[in-house]
Amino acid sequence: MLLPAVLAVTGVPVERGTSAEESALRTGDLLGAPLGGVLIGLVGPTWVLLADGAALLSAAVLVGLLVRVRPAVNLAPAPSTRAYLRELRQAAEHFRQDRLLLVIGVQCAALNAVTVGLLSVLLPAYGLTVWHNSTLVGVLIAASSGASILGTALYGWLGDGGHRWRVFATCSLISGAPVFLAVAVDPNPVLLVLVVSACMMANGPINPVIAAVKYARVPEQLRGRVFAAFHASANAAMPLGLLLAGVLLDAVGPTAAVLALGGVCLVVTLWPFLFRVWRGMDERAGVPVPAE
Repeated sequence: MLLPAVLAVTGVPVERGTSAEESALRTGDLLGAPLGGVLIGLVGPTWVLLADGAALLSAAVLVGLLVRVRPAVNLAPAPSTRAYLRELRQAAEHFRQDRLLLVIGVQCAALNAVTVGLLSVLLPAYGLTVWHNSTLVGVLIAASSGASILGTALYGWLGDGGHRWRVFATCSLISGAPVFLAVAVDPNPVLLVLVVSACMMANGPINPVIAAVKYARVPEQLRGRVFAAFHASANAAMPLGLLLAGVLLDAVGPTAAVLALGGVCLVVTLWPFLFRVWRGMDERAGVPVPAE
């Protein structure tokens, strides 16, 4: 929640700031687990836990010493249960009034569902029954993550913050269904990794654009509850994606299951091209665009 205030003080463009934040988060996700495994093997879990705690403490100290921003609104006291429920209703009301945030949340939920179904169910099944090579599964996932981080960094460096709708719609389309199609076609492993990585580079700008849109459209006093509701709804469909992928895998086999989820992904990523409400992503003021 400090990011908007920091950007305002430093004059850094919103897209560049959100890209830097997203790049750092994704890099930590990519490197944290293998680095933790190596350190546990070298010094044992106790010292790794202590090092982890020291890193968190160091980060807090650095923020306290180096980040000098004034909150735009006064912090409210800790809410009671009744106040908490009222704030949830306020968040729901904001979504009801802002159709763009609502449809972005629905799309994120759907894409998260099919993506987790592919990564957690169908790719391991491919590794066992089609490729007979679990290493390829790991290489494919790692290459996809690395390419996505690269795409985020390039967008933060080269992106000018304009045409959010075009960037979001195009990148969602490129990084969605083509990945499923590439897995289903099952080309040479090297070609597969290259194609999927190229597609996943387009995934990089998506989250920074969404973050910039949220900062532009949600008043600061509502950001905590609205952002929390947005992320909860976007992640809520993941278990359904796992269930659907497992059912399809047993019913029609891995290739047909990948194509089915890819078809769902294609339909969902076409929404920004079909409905006018998505054009509101290019607005800089927090004024919702009415849906047709």
